[in-house]
Formats: sequence, structure tokens, C-alpha cells
Amino acid sequence: HLFQARSGDIVLNTIWLIYNINMKILEGKSVLLLCPSFFSYEKEIFNKIKEFGALDVFYVNDDPNTFDTFVIETLRHFKLSTKNQIKHFEKKVKKKIGDKKFDIVLTICGWALTSHFFEWLRANNLNQGGKMFLYYWDSLKLLKDDIKRWQFFDKIFTFDPNDYSENNERMNFLPLFYCDYYLQKTVSQPFIYDLVTIGSFKINRYCDIEKLKENNKDIQIESVMISKKNIRIHKLFRKKYKNIDLKKIKFSPLSPNEIID
Repeated sequence: HLFQARSGDIVLNTIWLIYNINMKILEGKSVLLLCPSFFSYEKEIFNKIKEFGALDVFYVNDDPNTFDTFVIETLRHFKLSTKNQIKHFEKKVKKKIGDKKFDIVLTICGWALTSHFFEWLRANNLNQGGKMFLYYWDSLKLLKDDIKRWQFFDKIFTFDPNDYSENNERMNFLPLFYCDYYLQKTVSQPFIYDLVTIGSFKINRYCDIEKLKENNKDIQIESVMISKKNIRIHKLFRKKYKNIDLKKIKFSPLSPNEIID
């Protein structure tokens, strides 16, 4: 109910994450935000944490670059060890964080960061009495997550009802958020589409949407799927990617104004 009352503040989830909607816990605090660079959400979350009173916010992208992601995903697909690639990525993240100290660590997904990393982070960069929080905006099944790292977090949240029901002794359920500026558009012309979906490319998502279009030709459906360029490599070497129409894929994210339109 509070989510609705606050009219979509960008990090309604962050309010919950910082202990039971007590925003005062942020006042004067130093915060580490480990979050993917995704649709500029990391900037909105960063700014909202500052708005809620944090003295200092330090942002680090917790998502490997396109090449590292492709290598890790490929190794996982063939059930090969990703230890060296993960260790290389974690080393780069540790270097960015350095010896900075934080009162609060907020990690969003962090799928490539292991329990060893968070053990190090808690021991070396968390102030006495500090708290660490983990929020999932992807499902555990999709992430193939290292749940051994959960022991190093004070609270864990997920947007996924299924993940919550299977792990409710350890997790808290927290729906996704949306940004304030999505409420600001005044419609002055007729709508073009009956249904619009915008999101990252996933093979199952792509196939479901194509099936949806095929079975509902009487309505106008628009789909915007955004992918990293490694999809071209998948299309060459993986059978289930063969029929993907690359003309339907975008390789750069939409701006907030484009999404609003």
C-alpha cells in the first residue's frame, strides 16, 4: 500500500531494504551501491539514496562486460569451470572499491560475485554496525546463483514470488519499482498499440512474444527487446537461436523519453 501511496518513487524497494521503511537509517551514512548498469536505473537509485539523506554514495557496476559475460555464460552452458573468469572480474571490482568504508552495502543481483567476494567485502569495507542487503530483480533460476553468499547479508529481497515461496525463511518478498517520470506523460494523441513490452532479450521471452503475436492478430502488439551484441555469436552456434530475427532486436537501450513515448 505504501508503494501506491508514494506514486512510484524509484527506489521504493530501497526504502524496504533499509530496514522496514525506516529512511532515517540512510541519514549521514556512507553507502556502496553494487548494481548493473541497466536502463539508467542505477543513476535513479543512486540519486534517490542521496535524496533519502545518505552522506556519500559510491557506485560500482556489478555486471561483467559483454565479453566476460559471454565467456562465463558459455562455460556455464557446457558445465565448465568459471572460477578464473569470476576471479578476474572480482579482482577488478575490489580494485574499484579499494579501502573505502561503508555503513550500508546494497547489492542488486550481483550474479557474478561469489561468497568469497562478499566475505572479503564484509571483513574489509563494512564499518562496525554496518548492514549488507541483497535484492534480486531476476529469478534465481535465471541467474544460477551462488546461494552460499547469502550468509554474508543481513537481509535478502526478491521480486519473484516463486523464489520467495521456496526460500521464505531467508528471503523477503518485494515487488519491482518504477520511476517517477513515467507518471508525467500527458497523452495528447490516440494510442497506437494495445500492448507494449520492453525488456532485455531472453530466448524464451522472445519466443513467447512471437507466439503471442501469432495468436492475437486482431490486436496491435509492439515488442522492444534489447540485447548485447553477443547474440550474433549465439545465433551462429546455438540451434535454438537460429530463427531469431535480428531486425527485431535493439543493441542499445531506450532513453527514458523513448520509453515514456
